[in-house]
Amino acid sequence: MILSKIKCPYSLRFLSGIASICLLAFLLSAPVLNGADLVWANPGTSGVFETDTNWNPAQVPVNSADTIFLGTGVYTVTKTSTFSAIEMTIEADVLLENQGGKLGWKEVNADAYSNAGTIHFTTADAQWDLHGAKTQHTVFNSGLIQADGIELEISGRSVTVDNTGGTIEAMNSGTLNQGNTSIKIKGGTYQSDATSNIINDGSNRTFTMEGVTIVNDGYNKIVENTGGESGNIQKTGYAITTGGSFNNSGTVLIENRAIGDRRSEARVELSSDSTFSNTGTITIDLVTTRDNAYAQVETNSNTLNEGIINVVHTGASVVGANHIYDSEARFLVSGADFTQTGAGSAVNLVNGGKLIANNVLITEGALTGNGIVSGITNIGSLASVSPGASIGVLEFDSNLTLAGAYHIEVDSFLDTSDLLTSSGAMFFDDAVFDVSVLDIQNGSHSFLVASAVGGITGTLSILSSYDTSYELMNSNRDLMLTVTIPEPGTIS
Repeated sequence: MILSKIKCPYSLRFLSGIASICLLAFLLSAPVLNGADLVWANPGTSGVFETDTNWNPAQVPVNSADTIFLGTGVYTVTKTSTFSAIEMTIEADVLLENQGGKLGWKEVNADAYSNAGTIHFTTADAQWDLHGAKTQHTVFNSGLIQADGIELEISGRSVTVDNTGGTIEAMNSGTLNQGNTSIKIKGGTYQSDATSNIINDGSNRTFTMEGVTIVNDGYNKIVENTGGESGNIQKTGYAITTGGSFNNSGTVLIENRAIGDRRSEARVELSSDSTFSNTGTITIDLVTTRDNAYAQVETNSNTLNEGIINVVHTGASVVGANHIYDSEARFLVSGADFTQTGAGSAVNLVNGGKLIANNVLITEGALTGNGIVSGITNIGSLASVSPGASIGVLEFDSNLTLAGAYHIEVDSFLDTSDLLTSSGAMFFDDAVFDVSVLDIQNGSHSFLVASAVGGITGTLSILSSYDTSYELMNSNRDLMLTVTIPEPGTIS
């Protein structure tokens, strides 16, 4: 509006007496700055969101109807009720204390929700609700979004959160829960402190990270696929598709417990330009027994483990009406190498869990369990291999070189033992066979402890409390141990 359109009922000779009246008429008829319906009246002055005099014009924002603007300044706005904006802008240094209800977005204008300040969620009913976006729109966070001591549900449909320069974090026993969502987060940092969680417990949705630094110092249930009725496609995903990093020093659980009868996944995927770091514990657990089900971590570049990785296939495969259900729990390094260092590091493969890479290089720590290793494997002199939780089998689908310790358990009562098998060749490079005898029975007992389709060569030594020897058989494809347990002595 311009001044010439203002109707002033006085002649110019009386202008000096009524100038203030005309000016007031102009100001009241002028639009609010920044194009918002409501602007925080005094940036730099703290106040309550639901107080009308804190806004210009002086009215409380109407849920799902208004656009709001919190301008730059060091001040706090305290909100205690549910509010969803058509457009919302929070500028730098502003602290929005969300002390009650949802903070949401009702879509009218695309790409019209941005935060450069801090949004601090502290109450049990907190929710960052982006369901208003029914098509591919973007919300922007270059500031800080915090779940402080509470579980914050981040919900939405087909929404991208551009987190460039921003941080989304759980703190002080807080939780970030993506729930039943289809959200992509691009850039910035997504993190939890040592007391907090990041979880994704929805179904039929994919939670995607692109170019994000994920920092986990706490208990982080990254993917838990739990839902779905028979006939539904169960897919819960968590992906870093470009340029991100995954840094875990806490505890991560990737678990698939889907109940539907179609394909289901609990999955963490990192692209070739992403980085992976683990000094904590990561557990991949396939609990479901359903068809074509997966629980996995997939990296697409050389991968270093300095912590614990458990790959567990809890759910036994079952036979359907016309076919056998196919499912896998696996740690997959696609087209690159897996390396493990650190004296306390380990990969534990349970009930058929898989480790897959071009080359598997266990330089320190342990490789254990009943599972499958796919890729050329080298177990160094400072490392060890231990099949089974007790007695069990570790399978290698390519060549295996062992320079470290092979911890072998043998049962002299059942005449069973641990076993290493290889579809390729097996080479012992001064390996140490460390033999433990279970359920001791007198006499001489023979055990198959290594078998390789491509033959067994090399040198080894034996540590045992009993007289133990080895022999290569079947054209050097099988290695047998013979353990002789004497009659107990007589105490005179």
